[in-house]
Amino acid sequence: LKSGEIDRKTWEKVPNWVTWIIYAMVDQDSVSFDTAALKRLLRGKASEDEIENALSTLLNSGELRRDEITGELKKNRSLIESPEDIPVALVRKLQSQLMYLGLESLYQDQPTEREFGTLTMSLTKAEFEEIKFKLRQMRKGIHKDNSIARMKSKGERVYQLNIQLFPVTNAATVSVPVP
Repeated sequence: LKSGEIDRKTWEKVPNWVTWIIYAMVDQDSVSFDTAALKRLLRGKASEDEIENALSTLLNSGELRRDEITGELKKNRSLIESPEDIPVALVRKLQSQLMYLGLESLYQDQPTEREFGTLTMSLTKAEFEEIKFKLRQMRKGIHKDNSIARMKSKGERVYQLNIQLFPVTNAATVSVPVP
């Protein structure tokens, strides 16, 4: 932002974790969107200012709207309409916040309340690309199924699904012995 690589409008378009979660809470059953109730539902992990700013941002930007008759909050449009236009640094910022929540969950939530698994494996570049593709397809499929389900009924809680596939070693160079 300071160097001018990212303009303020783009910076403000990318939600922080609080905004992201509150947006998803619209699909959660029996949520009261007052600050104190949201703070309790967010397990005290967000300040009242963060919650109020997130709600204000979502309403002022048009991502959420209040139903004129019921006063209920409803999704008006996607939180990020053009993800390809978002600079990588901002995506990284949001993803790191969500991963940190996952780390906290590892220590704070019972195993029956969460699912964490790991798999460490050696891959070729082609295998890596194939798994990356499958993970993206799986994530898109889960998102589609969940969106359809939320059209029929509200959810009970908001969950965060993080999928990570990253290198933990460098490629080893093959050295040829000198004769």
